[in-house]
Amino acid sequence: MKINKAVFQLIIIFYPFHLLFSQDAYETFINGKKLFYQKNYSEAIFYFDSLGSSDNEFKIYSIYYSGLCDFNLYKFESAQGKFENIKSNHSSWPQIDEVNYWLVRLLLEKNEYEFSFKIFSDIKSNNIKNDLYNFLDQKVEKINDFNKLRKWHEIYPNNNVISKYFGRKLLNEPLDKNIINKIQNILSNVSKENLFIDNENYIFKIAVLLPFMYNENDKLSIVRKNKFIMDLYNGMRIAINHLDSLGVNIKLYPYDTKRDPNVVKDILKSSYFNKMDLIIGPLYSSPVKLVSQYCLENKIFMINPLSNNNEIIDNNKYAMLFLPSNKTLAIKAANYAREKFNKNKNAIIFYENNKVDSLIASIYENEMESYGFNFIYKQKVNLEDSRLILDSLTNSYELMLSKQEADSISEIPGRIVKDGRGIEKLDTIYKYEEKFYINDDSIGHVFTVSSNSLLSSNTLSAVDVRNDTISVLGFDDWLNYDVNTFDQLKRLDVSFISRKYINFNSEISNFIKDKIINSYGEVPSENLFIGFGLINMIGKIVDKYGSYFQFGLRNEKLIEGDVFESFQYNFMNDNQFVPIIKIIDSELKIDN
Repeated sequence: MKINKAVFQLIIIFYPFHLLFSQDAYETFINGKKLFYQKNYSEAIFYFDSLGSSDNEFKIYSIYYSGLCDFNLYKFESAQGKFENIKSNHSSWPQIDEVNYWLVRLLLEKNEYEFSFKIFSDIKSNNIKNDLYNFLDQKVEKINDFNKLRKWHEIYPNNNVISKYFGRKLLNEPLDKNIINKIQNILSNVSKENLFIDNENYIFKIAVLLPFMYNENDKLSIVRKNKFIMDLYNGMRIAINHLDSLGVNIKLYPYDTKRDPNVVKDILKSSYFNKMDLIIGPLYSSPVKLVSQYCLENKIFMINPLSNNNEIIDNNKYAMLFLPSNKTLAIKAANYAREKFNKNKNAIIFYENNKVDSLIASIYENEMESYGFNFIYKQKVNLEDSRLILDSLTNSYELMLSKQEADSISEIPGRIVKDGRGIEKLDTIYKYEEKFYINDDSIGHVFTVSSNSLLSSNTLSAVDVRNDTISVLGFDDWLNYDVNTFDQLKRLDVSFISRKYINFNSEISNFIKDKIINSYGEVPSENLFIGFGLINMIGKIVDKYGSYFQFGLRNEKLIEGDVFESFQYNFMNDNQFVPIIKIIDSELKIDN
């Protein structure tokens, strides 16, 4: 058994001092050391024991070396007794850390882990501790008992080896806020490289469960009937090639769900499926329920790439949405409005008569009321009644004026006095000012919860007609409608909530556009960018955390995107980064 030289710092310059000691004791000690370094431990121990049993200048050193001889002769009980003798009777000896080193070593050999950890905690020298970590690691690595590791970590939180292996066990637990905080505390002592071990050649495997609807007898049916799925998947493939060029090893395993729950059941039972690190999809409700249950049972994440539906992630900590959920959209919109529209806390909500927009409107209203905002009314609007928005905001009445009032108002910039003619007596002329039933500047903002072009255009027309200080909050879909001109949106200073803000002008976005245009002669779809953005985001986490994707997703405060702006999940199961954009200096810019 090799003795590590780092622990032999007992530098005794015997020759200059040997005249101070008895000649016999000195020669005996030197003879013992010569035999020790020749690894002749059985003979060396005879010399050391002869000095250790009587009072002389070399007694403590002799007991120490005698203990080392026993250790190398595998006489652990005898060695332990000699080291403990030094600790009990000579606790102030300068080399006590070296004694503790060998005590830890022999206790590990005897599998007396808890006693060895206690002795280890008494060592003051960081160099000696670092040397011992190699031996502790070989032993603790074999411990699979979670509760035992947890107990040791609670008692010895500064033992890096215990922390490392307990941390790795935690990484396999459901990663709630409490577990994440524990792992983050461990990372304050243990390096990320030590905690997150991965084989250099490890490939992160992603199962892609999508309704490709492949038909062997009609291959063109893929493109004709399911182009949005193929665009999504092609975006993923482009991202895989991009990550491969950066040295990030990810492989996609596509499975055709055919929108059939029975097909999904067979997929989940297939031989290689349990090797997957992550699942993307499925998209439809019946398959989602099956995969959701599988993820709960196997502690693996599933990510829906397209949905904003809260129901997918409710009550399942392993179900994720790549995009913000409808609930998150409402909460982030309220956070924005609280800051931007706080000068006038009166507001109106219009919302389209459907489940999603009703939910967003309700959550927004509750959030804003908790901030002290007051809603004059909250109005449900059907598409056929879209003009209701325009009428609600622009309905007016005639305020009769005396001649003196009319003259005074006429001198005020922006105020208009009109002439009216009587009905019964047509020659009767009167002065009046047209007033909105909702007074000018009486409300701070209008939030129209709809992506429909009719509802958006009626909202904008109404605010344009009023020409007061009402702010407008809507969705970025409004930017795509010809009825809403860029100049109008800029003039009205509209704020747009974005469900999936894509930076089409980034370097990678331009690369993707050029690639698709040159290859297929068409502009890449939004779904293609979503597919790319999803895999690219996953790749950024895998590059830092390897197979510990779940912790990486929770631990990263903000994940910068290349085609999407950013991603932020923290302890939530949907993207918490919700861009709200405005036209600033004739460009679309994020305003929150």
